[in-house]
Amino acid sequence: MIELHDRQLRSKALKAGHCKRMLDFAVRGLPRHMLPAEQYIDCNWAFGIYEREIRQLDAFNIHPKWFSSGVLGAALVTLALYPQTLELWRRLARHEVFRDERGSDAPGFLRELIERHQNDRRLTRNHHYQLFLFQASLALANAWVHHADPDRRYRHLPPSPDAAAMIAEVRQLRGERHSKTGFRPPEVTRSRWIELSPPEIVHEPDFRKVLALAKRASSLEGTPPDDSALKDALDWVVQPHPPIELAHPAALAAAVASIARNPECRGLWDRVLGFVGCRKPNQGRKPLSDLSACMLDCIALANRSDNPDRAATALYYRAQVLVGLWLEQPDQFRMALPRAPKERPLDALWADLEVNFRPRIIFDDDPTPLTPPGGQDGSDGEQGGGAAPNRKKPGPDAARKRLDTGEKAEEWFLQHYQTVSPAFHGLPLLDCREHQSGYDFKLKPGQAYWYVETKAVAEDTGPISMTDCQWQRAKLEGDNYFLVTIRGIGGDRPEPVVVRNPAAHLKPRRQEVLVRRVEWQLDLAELKTASRQECVATCVSTKPG
Repeated sequence: MIELHDRQLRSKALKAGHCKRMLDFAVRGLPRHMLPAEQYIDCNWAFGIYEREIRQLDAFNIHPKWFSSGVLGAALVTLALYPQTLELWRRLARHEVFRDERGSDAPGFLRELIERHQNDRRLTRNHHYQLFLFQASLALANAWVHHADPDRRYRHLPPSPDAAAMIAEVRQLRGERHSKTGFRPPEVTRSRWIELSPPEIVHEPDFRKVLALAKRASSLEGTPPDDSALKDALDWVVQPHPPIELAHPAALAAAVASIARNPECRGLWDRVLGFVGCRKPNQGRKPLSDLSACMLDCIALANRSDNPDRAATALYYRAQVLVGLWLEQPDQFRMALPRAPKERPLDALWADLEVNFRPRIIFDDDPTPLTPPGGQDGSDGEQGGGAAPNRKKPGPDAARKRLDTGEKAEEWFLQHYQTVSPAFHGLPLLDCREHQSGYDFKLKPGQAYWYVETKAVAEDTGPISMTDCQWQRAKLEGDNYFLVTIRGIGGDRPEPVVVRNPAAHLKPRRQEVLVRRVEWQLDLAELKTASRQECVATCVSTKPG
């Protein structure tokens, strides 16, 4: 095991036992337990490979609260390949994060992703969760480099890049060979690689009990609101339904009680239940947050608590303080969350209601490794993972019809794009269909580009399909990506339907299509022999007599 005290490292994150697991990610791309047949990496050798990057991170005095093994592994890989990501990791370490109504910048998005489950033992000790953080950190670092805009805002996680290819690039950059205790071929990582989705926090509140929580809490006030005001407030809160992550019964009860008492605070709860909040740096300390972001932090704190009942009453008291501050000065920023009182009458008032304050965490901690497309797993494609036996086989002209429809939509867009959306009017257009990069056209409104993918349906209704390349590009480009669907392309009056940032507004159904492909391999020596034989036969046939 590597001796950290001999390296003169000062960061707590690098002294907290994460170093060996961090190097597993940086050298193999996976936690050690996911490669049971592989030897342990040589940690002293791996430290030498990444020493420059480790020293760079150590200079920021990084803390394990934000730099666990998965985040550290991604930081080493991306720093080795893209030195410009040093600013990303510095901002994460120094809490220089921004968030506004448009979303969070890259370090801010990563910080919120980490904080969402911080110290939650249901996840933080899970190797797959650290793999998820590795993938998420790589995704945000890759987006940071791709967009070259540190102020860009993100509302969803960008697509994860090919970690095996990135590590292979590091190996080549450092002039290393494959070895049993070092870098391994990319196929080793890919054989066990899995794509992980963010853990999902799920509350399933009983709204009758939420009303009971609010009524009992309101009884502690000098002039509690009447039952009809509480009922009207509950109807406002649950219509539309709040996000399942924010539907903590104590938070909903706080919303009901505060709105029944003073309807003017609906503006605060509108922002909270819409996941809207603002943050800004605070000279290296915890970022300053506006009151709606503070409320979101209070809910997140209660969601990951080991004592959910006690955390619920603390959440209610904190929410009431924030509501009072909002009514006094709605645009103020705070560094610390309000303190909950030590003596809480609500503990006794709520005790017999038997409300489940602990959310379920949905996270696939035993997923199946991805099977490479095209039968590269060694199977012949005739057993196991084939198509459903009753699936209707498309006719021989189906592909040709889809291609014709798509080409009609592209040509129609070329002719009419300036009238498709007012934002497109007067912009220069670049045809990028031959690039196969996840979009058909580019528009240039200013310094940046807008990316347009066109789809079509022959009639007024029908589904459309996007390739994985197109969908991942949509996730990467965010507000700069437009999905334009031409409805009724086969009729006299096609109608365009424009969706900006489809990854943020649409929820497509994911389908894996495994296509069996037949190839015929010919040896070069056979080709040469056949070529010589053909040449001889041609000469003989052309000889006179």
